[in-house]
Formats: sequence, C-alpha cells, structure tokens
Amino acid sequence: VMDLYPVSIDREGQLGKIDVALRNDGPGNYLANRVMYQIAVIDGTAYLFSSDRFDREFIEEYNWDLLEEIGPADDVAIEFDGEWEREPHGRFRFHSEGDPWLFWVNDGNLYARHGQGSTITLASSGNVTTVSAVRSWKNTYYPDRDHGLVVAYIDGGDAKYRNRAEQADESVIWESAKDVTDENDTPVQAVNITAFRTIDYRTGFLYEDSGGEIHFTASTRNWAGMGVAPETITAAITNYNMVLSRMYHTVVGDGPYVTDDKRSQVDKWQWGEHDSETITASIDYTVGPLLWVVNTEPILLENFPITENGEENWGKRIRITFDHGITNNVGLEDYIHVKDEADNIYPVISTSGGEIYEDPLDPTKFDGTRELILEVFDFNDAAGAGDTMTVEYISGENRLQGEAGQDLESFIETYTPTNLDPEGFPSPEVEAIYNE
Repeated sequence: VMDLYPVSIDREGQLGKIDVALRNDGPGNYLANRVMYQIAVIDGTAYLFSSDRFDREFIEEYNWDLLEEIGPADDVAIEFDGEWEREPHGRFRFHSEGDPWLFWVNDGNLYARHGQGSTITLASSGNVTTVSAVRSWKNTYYPDRDHGLVVAYIDGGDAKYRNRAEQADESVIWESAKDVTDENDTPVQAVNITAFRTIDYRTGFLYEDSGGEIHFTASTRNWAGMGVAPETITAAITNYNMVLSRMYHTVVGDGPYVTDDKRSQVDKWQWGEHDSETITASIDYTVGPLLWVVNTEPILLENFPITENGEENWGKRIRITFDHGITNNVGLEDYIHVKDEADNIYPVISTSGGEIYEDPLDPTKFDGTRELILEVFDFNDAAGAGDTMTVEYISGENRLQGEAGQDLESFIETYTPTNLDPEGFPSPEVEAIYNE
C-alpha cells in the first residue's frame, strides 16, 4: 500500500537538499501516532524537524518543530526501518520502528545515525557527493531474502549502495558496499542517484549520467508471501447417497407361516435382529505446494573436510548449496565434472544429499535437501591450488530436480578451495654412494 502526501515547506535561508519520512504504528493502528519527519540542508547545515499536526485535506496546517541541528552537510536523506505486517483484509502495510535513520554527506564522507544513537560511517573515501534512502521489500517466508534499508550514494563517480538487512541467522547488519549495475551487470557511473521501491516488489535505482541522461535499473521481485495471501485448500465428499435394501428371510416349519406368532417371528427377522455396523465414507487425496520457480540454481560452492587417520583432509569433498530444495541427488557421477585451472579433471566418486531442508511454512512439506555433496578424487595437488576450480553439471531426464519436480538446468560454477595441503612430488634424495 502506498500513501502519497503533498508537503509544503517554507524555510528562510538557502534551502538545499530536503527529504521527509512518515512514521506509523502499522496494521490495526495505522492512523494513530503518525509523525512526519523532515531533514533539510539550510545554508550548508543539516537540520531535523518533525510534525504531528497535519492532514491531507489541510496541507497548509503543517507545523514543523525544530528537533536539532545535525551539523555541516552537503546532502541528506531520512528513512524508517521496520517490518511489513499483514492487515486483517490481507494487504501488507509497513510498520515503522520508533526512530528514523538519518543520513548525511559531509567532506565527502557518508554518515548515518539511528534516532539519538551514535553516528556511524558508511563510506569514508572522501569522494561521496549524494545520498538517497528507502526501506525496501522483505520476503515474509524467507527471512534472509530481505532487501533491507537501502542507502544509495555516488562515490567518486561510482554508483554504490549499502543495505541494512536481516541475515540467515536472523541478525540485522549493515552489509558491505555493492555496485549499482545495469541490465548487463556492469557497474554504472553516475552524478546523481535515487533509490526507490516499486509496487511489484522490486528495489530500483534512478541514476543520472554525466551527459544528463536518466537511467533506470531494478532488482528481481521479492514478493513471496506479500503478493498473494495464503490460501487454504479443503477436500470433502459431497452429493453422495446411501441406499439400504430390505432383507427377507424364509421361515421353515409346520403349517402356514402367516399365523400371528409366526408373523411376529418373521417381522423380527426382517427388521432388526442384526448386529449394528458403521459405514465410513472417505476420499484419498494429496495436496502439494506449487513452487513458482523457473529454475533452482547453485548459490554457494565450498570444499569441506573429511577426517583421515585423525587429520582433516580438505581435498576430497565439495558441497554445492542451492537456493531451493533438490531431489534425485545420487548417482550423478557421470554428469558432474570437476577440474582445476590447468583443465586437469578430478573424477567424482559419488554424489549424495546434505542436510535436510525444512520448508519455513511447514517442515513436513518437503523431505529433501538444498545441498549436493560430491566425493571427489583427491584434489590437494590441483594446479593453481588456492585459486579457482570449476564444477560443471550436465542436466538430463531423471537427474537433479527441484521441489516442484522440474529438471535443473546445466550449470558451470567456479569457486576458490580452502585449506588444501599440496603434497607435490618429492625431490630425489641420495640413498647411497658406492663403486663396483
């Protein structure tokens, strides 16, 4: 849900960059305790203002209170962090935390502060010229797929960004600086930049190049659990009938059976002297989750040790971690090739699955793994050890498959092995000298 408010600002002095952010208490109490914060550069100094007296029908009644003088600044931005929470009708609204994050550029460095907390430095090159901030989308089913609080900036002509996001271990950190890239994954050069989130769950950047042209780039969609509300599938039997047939018994005896005493005996046999039975109707059905993923891809390759004669050997086992669960992970020796930088091939001895993957919504839904373990011929002496090795997988029918039963595509990935212990070939040694 996106709310747009026109904001009228009236300031004395030379007004520079200005930014605003709205605090709200989230679903169920969205209109209560709203406060608008404003950060502005006036005569080269950054100031922080706030207003809790505003209404979209009476914009002229905005009343801004000066909270503090932050200090010298060339550019500023302000944004709230918080959580995306579902309202009773199913839509998501952003629930901001109590205090905003403040960002400002001074003497070519980028600084940040949360509320009245300590100031931290996000970029210290001395070449930062502009800053923009937005709280972007967070995948509600996979906590580590959090775009986070995104801060975009120009550093010596390079478009960069940092994000404060939740990690796989549920910690929240400022991640390291990354390049803003174009559609070809090429880092871009720019003189100005703005970060934003789209209504289709992407994080985007608008950047201006040195020629004055405006360009647009955006991430993939981070929509899981937000674009579609959870659905409940119920299976039941309907429109069925049960028919009971009358049971007749023949009475064998002397004389006509239609006498009163005989008729009563017949009626008793006809209507009731039988053991009770319970008839149960049911239906067999299976409901499985549909995973809307075109392809499952490897996200991490690493070698890890096995213990031999009490010592760790890091040159015989490789683990490949995928972004979703995989099946059919055994018997792939002929379809996976491992080689070093000199194209020496190290045969794969066996393949297997790793740690069992549990669906975050229901651990019983997928009894599989996200890891593929390769037992490989010893590669401690690989050429270029300590540099890179290549793992190639060749796809095919009834080989690696994803959670939805789709065949994985072929891939070629490189990684840098660690802790290898090259033995090399020993130099010849003199064992004995003698004449004959």
